[in-house]
Amino acid sequence: MLTIADYLVILIYVIVLAFIGWLASKKVKNASDYISTNRGLGIIVMIGSLAGAAIGAGGTIGLAGDVYNKGVSGYWQIIGWNIGWFMLVLMAKRLWATGASSVVDVFGQSCGEKTRLIASLACLVFSVPALSTQLIGLGNMFETVFSLSGLNLDYKIFVTIATVIMVAAVFKGGLYSSAYSGTFNFFILAVVFVICFPLFTFMAAGGVGQSFENIRILPADYKNLFAGVSISATLLSIIKYCFTAGSNIAYVGNTLAAKDAATARNGSIGGIVSYFIIPGIIMFCTLILINVFPGLENPSGILTYSFMAIFPPIVRGMSVIALIAVVLSTATIWVQNSGKIFGSDIYAHVKKDVSEDEVLKVCRVATIFWACVSWVIAMFIPQVMMMFDIQTNLYGSSIFFPLVAVLFWKGVTKQGVLAGISVGVVSSLFLTVTGISPIDPVVICSFLNGICLVAVSLLTRNRPDSALNAFKGVEE
Repeated sequence: MLTIADYLVILIYVIVLAFIGWLASKKVKNASDYISTNRGLGIIVMIGSLAGAAIGAGGTIGLAGDVYNKGVSGYWQIIGWNIGWFMLVLMAKRLWATGASSVVDVFGQSCGEKTRLIASLACLVFSVPALSTQLIGLGNMFETVFSLSGLNLDYKIFVTIATVIMVAAVFKGGLYSSAYSGTFNFFILAVVFVICFPLFTFMAAGGVGQSFENIRILPADYKNLFAGVSISATLLSIIKYCFTAGSNIAYVGNTLAAKDAATARNGSIGGIVSYFIIPGIIMFCTLILINVFPGLENPSGILTYSFMAIFPPIVRGMSVIALIAVVLSTATIWVQNSGKIFGSDIYAHVKKDVSEDEVLKVCRVATIFWACVSWVIAMFIPQVMMMFDIQTNLYGSSIFFPLVAVLFWKGVTKQGVLAGISVGVVSSLFLTVTGISPIDPVVICSFLNGICLVAVSLLTRNRPDSALNAFKGVEE
């Protein structure tokens, strides 16, 4: 149960988060600062913001539940995502050298305004469910944690509180705010999961020796990474993650905002390393806790339950903050991206001769608007996995192959990119909503996207309007 000291720690966290947002806003002098930090993110902020956004609820709460149910094979989601993320590492220097401010700007600079508009609409289509997913996760997490302390409020109240905190954190400072708050959240994650969680897990188990004994006596399948894992399903999962993590617009946005090409690449590498280590510690501690808290009715709540049971006051409050932080880090990036896409990638290019001040104002207003839209979705469709499936299927299916093509393939054409994005969005929406796909829709739709992109590019490469605008100075 949470004590007054725990509530005080949580309150301090919210105040500090708001202060960071205010402090970051002081760096925003124009739309470029708001959208891309004027390419000023250093290595520490890059690693912290990327890792904080990546770890999220899936790499903590979801992972612990999977490990409690089936053992170390639950770690495959982390392995797969990091393999996919490495695809972005391979593109990082080339991406940064384009000078673009967002993934949409990459398409706009290379393929023209029509493709920019289609890519913007596609990104908005999946940004909103992505943001809704985070709000649903925050609402459910708040409800679970505070109900353990007897504070039984309606889920919708918690979703509303989460939305207000999220908007307050990024409204004024844009990418500066989401990057700095993400780094702050990552620091909290590191303290709780790297230091506190192992320490108090050992204590709850009866010491280090008994902790390892708890793992030793687990069924053999629980200690086998490949138990219950089919090779075909694993390969399909890794392919999916290559398409989704390798084209994640939040990751791409931070990569483009780095201060130089080396920081863009090394920041992603640091994020990957962090995403291996922290989930790895969570997996290890969960294996120990299976025999400390056997037979839980709700295994997916093992992380929350263990924090409440084994952490002392104040540390317990920090653990609640960590659970908030894992979701909020991702949420702030997505809400900032939604406002940025509408303001800088749509409004600024539809309305000609628009001023920097006007773009900045539209970005901020759009941030609030899309937060409200996502809030409505989270209030009335509180199924996390439904929103998550729509989100991941859409951006993996529509962005990955076109992004790789404009960076690496000289034969790609504007028409090919446009056709690929359009086919990816339409086919993904159809297969996700109807549920008729025999395998994960993102795999099928991404390949349809790629095939269409190549076919149309080959058919149109001799047209005078088909050549891409080559990026100058792009590094190998």
